Parts: sequence; structure tokens; C-alpha cells
Amino acid sequence: MRAALATDLAALLTGGQATDVEVIGALSEAGEQAVKAHRLVLAARSPVFNRMMLESGMRESQAGARISLEGADRSTTEHFVRFLYTGGLSEESLDDPSSLCHLLSLGHRFEVPSLVQLCSARLTTTEDTAVEQLIMAEQLGLSALKEQIMDFVCSCRSRLAVIQKTEAFVRMSKNYPHLLCELFARATHTAHVLSGAELRKAMMEFLKKGEDEAGRSRSEVCAHFKDSAQVEVNKLLSDMVADGDAITTIDDDHFAAV
Repeated sequence: MRAALATDLAALLTGGQATDVEVIGALSEAGEQAVKAHRLVLAARSPVFNRMMLESGMRESQAGARISLEGADRSTTEHFVRFLYTGGLSEESLDDPSSLCHLLSLGHRFEVPSLVQLCSARLTTTEDTAVEQLIMAEQLGLSALKEQIMDFVCSCRSRLAVIQKTEAFVRMSKNYPHLLCELFARATHTAHVLSGAELRKAMMEFLKKGEDEAGRSRSEVCAHFKDSAQVEVNKLLSDMVADGDAITTIDDDHFAAV
């Protein structure tokens, strides 16, 4: 049912019938066309658009108005508007960290939590992108994403050393000194936290000590190893099952040692 609705709305957007607003990226190149859309659809999906087009006397509330998206190019604008119609993103944009960051920013600005959640979940962090993504998470107030990136940076001493040599890290040191302090505080703490083979061994011992037939729940394991990077804890649980060292019991979130 939802898939059929998304397909129909995508066809409505592509067909361009009865459109009454244009959305253009402020970074669009000269000659690039705006995305033609429907005010009611945009207003239904975004509280910000709702206020702009249905509850105010702003120029955007007039039929045929043009809305400019600051910091967005033509491609990002098209992906953003299409998400408002369909609730989905193309594989092209999902596999592009830069595109995901721009879409995440738009989702936050226009109060579209489902877009923020999707982009955050699919965003991959590397040594080259970690600092910029951390700054973005801080600016947008995305605490869960910030913690995820902080864990990535600080859970491996050699990784932190590489990141410290990037230009982005130097800029962060000058412009966001509080983030630098948070990173070093986390790194100092995690220097004594289990990781890698030591963490896996400790997790196996913890699973073996479980007395319940249902085994240990994922939340129980994560809570016990709360000082370790939670991304790594969850990955190790999956790895141990895949390697045959552990099994799932009553569901995919309960584990027992073999």
C-alpha cells in the first residue's frame, strides 16, 4: 500500500501536472531548471514548508512562488523534493556520503525527521570525512550521530593519529576548540577500554556466564561493555554468530556462547 502510494506520488512529481511552486538550489548552475512541485505535498511533509506556504503572508505562500534552498545544488534539491513525495532516496544518493550530508542538513532545517534518520543510518565515516561529519553533527545538534563519529575516531589510537594530520582536524582545532577537548577527553578514557581481540574475548566470557536459557540480550551486552565503542560491540556480536562462536536464541537480539 505504501509502495503504491509512493509510486503514484513519484509519478505526480515527474508528470508535473498542477504544480504551483518551484524549488531551486541556491548553488544550481546558470540555466538549470527548478524542480516543480505541489505546495500541499511539501507542506504536508515539512512543518517548515507548512508555515512558509500555508500559515504566513510570505512570498512563498503565493501560487507559483519559487523557494531557494541555501547550500543545495540541483541534484541535492531534486533528491530532497523526491524524498518528500516518496519517502525514499535513490541508491546513487545513498552511496554518496557528500550527498547524504547535504540531504541530512536539509532534513534538519526543514524538520523532516525521517530523512535525518535515513541519512544518519546510511552515512559512512572514514578517516578523511570524520572531522567534517563531526562538525556537522555538532552544528545540527545530532547527538546520536555525534557519539557514533566520536566512537569511530577515538576507538582506535592509530586512526586518531591519522585523523590528527588532516586539514579538517587543524580547522576544527581553531574553530571548534570544545570539540577538540571532547575528542581528547574521550581518547584518554578509551585508551584503557577493551577493543579488538581483547573485547571479543571478554564478550565471549560474558556470554558463557549467562544463566538464562534465552542467553544475554543485546542491550545487556552493550550495557556491560558500555565503555567500549558500541558500534564495535554490535559488530563483534554479529561476527561471533557468523564465525560459529555464538548463536542467537529466542530472537536476533539474544545471544549465547556455543
